[in-house]
Amino acid sequence: MNKTVKIILIAAAIMLAAGAAITALGFAFGGKGAMSLRFGNGHSGVSTEISEETMDIDEFDSLTIDVSSVDVSIVKGDKFSLRYKTRKGEEPEVEQSGRSLSVKEPSKANFVIFDFGFADDLDTYTITVPEGSKEIEAKLKSSSGDLLISGVKISGEVKSSSGDLLFENVEGAGLTVTASSGSLSMNGLESSDLAITTSSGDINGDKVKADKISISTSSGETNFLRLSAGSMTCAASSGDINIFDSELKELSCDTSSGELEIGLNGDSSTYSYDISSSSGDIAVNKTVTEKSFVSEGSGDGNIKIKTSSGDINVQIGK
Repeated sequence: MNKTVKIILIAAAIMLAAGAAITALGFAFGGKGAMSLRFGNGHSGVSTEISEETMDIDEFDSLTIDVSSVDVSIVKGDKFSLRYKTRKGEEPEVEQSGRSLSVKEPSKANFVIFDFGFADDLDTYTITVPEGSKEIEAKLKSSSGDLLISGVKISGEVKSSSGDLLFENVEGAGLTVTASSGSLSMNGLESSDLAITTSSGDINGDKVKADKISISTSSGETNFLRLSAGSMTCAASSGDINIFDSELKELSCDTSSGELEIGLNGDSSTYSYDISSSSGDIAVNKTVTEKSFVSEGSGDGNIKIKTSSGDINVQIGK
């Protein structure tokens, strides 16, 4: 697959994730959904009555969320508020003490629910934060629901077992993201220290900026467009790594299998290279070799890549 096609596919994946998030947010604010069959947590004799409320909450800068199957959105709004839509008897457990807010999904037993006809989408929590608010120190945990964070300043920990994660126009001092499965999409994210750990599922990022980025993944593709970072480390068991139209001073990657394609802006002569592949071709600024490529640069840029199996293509500058 050539570079242009890869860039188009990466951009399309990020736009698709953003579109899905906007759709989910629309549902959260009263959009209509079609027939669905849902498996998850609930209680016997599930109520068909809807519970829906928008709660005004006090200003907060510490947030804890613990949910199982609920989709959660943390977005910019006109005021601090929490809007939820659930079945009767399944309302969130909300506690606020000082500047700390805690929102939890209540424990339930197993269920199977059939939703027929056109009904409002259920199981959504939407937290709004006014523009210009202080950075939120967060501890967010979700088992199978999706999580959207958009237009807010946030740092801390985000953990998901199987739901999708989307960060859109987010700033923060430091962010640690852990996902077992499900995709991670970042469309405009700025953080001093960004740490990502995934088991499976793709990682897609556009306009991500950080002083330091670390990525550890077992499987799934890692794709970045317009990345800007002082240093980036990545460790992967399998899956391709693609970075295009980006600025990196230091890059260190260690993978077991999968292709790596790196396209950076800058002067190639200012970078030092230490690149090796046990099985696969190596191309550095159009110089093709096998097994290894080592070169000393005139500046402080550094590219170090090691893979057991897979081609490596590094292009810096035009």
